[in-house]
Amino acid sequence: MSEYYGKINNKSTATSTKDYSRIEGEGSCRSNDRDTCRSLAEGLPACVDHGNQIAYEMHARSKGWIK
Repeated sequence: MSEYYGKINNKSTATSTKDYSRIEGEGSCRSNDRDTCRSLAEGLPACVDHGNQIAYEMHARSKGWIK
């Protein structure tokens, strides 16, 4: 029986200047199995979106926009 592994990396960053705020997210996935990698890749956009949401909430709290 073979063991397969998969890994998703996700980075979301919130930055702001005096005039604007920006949130950027990027991600990648890898696996030693094509089907596992395909499955992870299909979920990658949702993972990046979730990371961006967390980054936004942390940023908004640090700015006092939300409590």
